[in-house]
Amino acid sequence: MTEQARKRARVRWRWYVASSALIYVVALCAVAVTRGIALGPMSVVPVGLAAWAYGARGGLSMALALTPVHLLLAYVGPGHEGIGTTLFINFATACVGYAFGSLFDRLRSALEVQRECEERYERAARGASDGLWEWELATGRTYLSERFCEIIGLTRTQVGPHVDEWLTRVHPDDIADLRQAIDDHLQGKSPRLEHEHRLRCADQSFLWVHVRGIASAVGQARPTLLTGWTTDISARKNAEQDLRFHAFRDPLTSLANRSLFTDRLRQAILRCRERGDARIAVLLIDLDRFKRVNDSLGHSAGDGLLLAVSERLRSCVRTEDTVARLGGDEFALLLQDVATIDDAIDVADRVRKALLQPVAIKGRPVTSGCSIGIVVTHAEDLTPADIVRDADTAMYRAKARGRGQWALFDSSMRASAVERLTLEGELRNGLAQGEFEIFYQPIVDSAGGFAGLEALPRWRHPRLGMLLPGDFIQLAEETGLIMDLGDFVMSEACELGQRILARVPDRPWTVHVNLSPRQIQRPDLPARIDMILQTTGFDPARLCIEVTEDVILEEVPAGGALFGELRAKGIKLCMDDFGTGYSSLSYLHRFRVDFLKIETAFVHGAETREGGIQIVRSLVNLAKNLSITAVAEGVETQRQWDMLRSLGCPRAQGFFFAEPLSASDLEQWLGERTAACA
Repeated sequence: MTEQARKRARVRWRWYVASSALIYVVALCAVAVTRGIALGPMSVVPVGLAAWAYGARGGLSMALALTPVHLLLAYVGPGHEGIGTTLFINFATACVGYAFGSLFDRLRSALEVQRECEERYERAARGASDGLWEWELATGRTYLSERFCEIIGLTRTQVGPHVDEWLTRVHPDDIADLRQAIDDHLQGKSPRLEHEHRLRCADQSFLWVHVRGIASAVGQARPTLLTGWTTDISARKNAEQDLRFHAFRDPLTSLANRSLFTDRLRQAILRCRERGDARIAVLLIDLDRFKRVNDSLGHSAGDGLLLAVSERLRSCVRTEDTVARLGGDEFALLLQDVATIDDAIDVADRVRKALLQPVAIKGRPVTSGCSIGIVVTHAEDLTPADIVRDADTAMYRAKARGRGQWALFDSSMRASAVERLTLEGELRNGLAQGEFEIFYQPIVDSAGGFAGLEALPRWRHPRLGMLLPGDFIQLAEETGLIMDLGDFVMSEACELGQRILARVPDRPWTVHVNLSPRQIQRPDLPARIDMILQTTGFDPARLCIEVTEDVILEEVPAGGALFGELRAKGIKLCMDDFGTGYSSLSYLHRFRVDFLKIETAFVHGAETREGGIQIVRSLVNLAKNLSITAVAEGVETQRQWDMLRSLGCPRAQGFFFAEPLSASDLEQWLGERTAACA
């Protein structure tokens, strides 16, 4: 290099940067850079050596490295040591000083742009709802934003710089899946990291977060950096949990609902098929008298009873069993791994006894028994619907036996259920085709004279022959066909009564027509009765509505209003089968009953049971003292009739006088009876 060139290279440059930073540039030497302090020329560093000088007080940081061929200049913004831009200048290039001047202009502009970017990033990070993070894979060092720390309830000073500070907070059940997701992304199996997991907070609770990130390789073949953000998704997860709860749980009792019960039953069936020798049991439970509680005490009382029942059912089974509310007052139990049929029966007995215990509702004890259908099966070729159907069939068999009973399903019941379904279709068709006929059983007074008749429907079934009410009334009640059948019975009875009235106008006789619980609930029943009376011209005072003792007590709200309205029209009321139900004497006064029927079992028991005659005497005297006419049912012998007359029973009916007769046969019997009593 010539002397002239050396002089040009030794030209000093002075540049004031950001508050009078004074920079001396001396060719072939390292230069110290500081903020607000002017430095004199530095010692010449021999060519071939490298030297670094940094800003001592946080100002502009620069570095110069010297080689025999190039001058390397690097810069770093304030407080960001280790990040910079590098420029190579060939010493052989002319006008080195001009190149240095242009370089510093570019440095100043780049620093200003960098500072603006950093400030913009900090503002975005502070305002973002997501927590930002960066992970140096080689060292495990992490950078966590303030928002990330806020999500878990900590400050940045409370969170360590190592990745373990994050990973150790992941829920134990989620950490394996998270690590797998990270490995898959780092190995290129997924375009980005994306995972949902639970993160432990400062108060040791867990919240759900959604993590997204992407790996980068800074000058390396393999990823060295993982950068991403974390979102708090607890609100969404809670909403999803609520949706799942309401989709599979009963909202009142929190028991499994029908959908969840069916799903668990399906899983139990699969386990039975896999194991071969396993058995399960399903118990279908229907509460007795629940409607009476709802109607008399209100729906809130009914809800209270359902809650009490659900708790008692839980106490009757094991933790691996399932208790479900299928709807209304119907519950179901799924018993896993039932060893014997007796095990299922034992559970049914526990349930029955538990539900018989009184429950305090609105300050008064309420008891609700139940009817239970039981299915015990290996479930080889059955579906959940099949098993529930069979349990339902058994439950109805239990109801037919009386309240508080259970019944175990057997294959013959399935055939009965199919027959019942067939009968339902035939019942509907039979009403339309006129296959029903009304028979009448006479009622006599103590002298044997005509005192009334009871209308009893019969079904002349084209396939099964003559069917009695016990064969189809319950089916008609369940299907709603009892409404049409009831209208038919009352219309036919009133029409016959009008004809009889022409023959026996002076005697105080009545036509008795039975009403079912569903008919009592019918809002337009009084209007229907009015229409029938007007059409037939029959006297309302000779019409007597018969309801069983249980119906009166269970339908108190509906029945009370109905009976009052009917009595206002002159229609009479008869309590049927008295003494077989609740025997609540207060209702005899409340509903102003005109007739009280003494059930057949008491009449027959007066001859065969010790003290039986005393029971009949008490019932007759009770009715007499309340100004109610007693009617003894089921009289079959002269001895029974003599006993009843000796006790002062004013009326009776039974095969001893006449079996149920067709309308024509009744009119013939009436002619003969009238002539005999004349």
